[in-house]
Amino acid sequence: MANKKPKGPLDAMFKPSTTSGKKGGLLVGSKEHAQVQKKLRLEYVQKFCRWMYDASVSFNAVKYDSFGPALEAVARHGPGIKPPTYHDFFSYSS
Repeated sequence: MANKKPKGPLDAMFKPSTTSGKKGGLLVGSKEHAQVQKKLRLEYVQKFCRWMYDASVSFNAVKYDSFGPALEAVARHGPGIKPPTYHDFFSYSS
């Protein structure tokens, strides 16, 4: 049985291609590919900002040095990641 990679948002937009450097017939780095990337980023930014607003998180929090690595850790996990629970914050705090 082959290892299956988890599917991400781009997999919904592009079908795998046998041609190197292409997904769904679109060259990675092409204008169309860039438009899809821009749309996905806009959706992510809007949802993240809405969460910050709803949770009353200070917008200055994005300036912390720990912010970027935290987002990268979430992105590395990929789709389907479960958010930390209330209790996780107490058990993992340093």
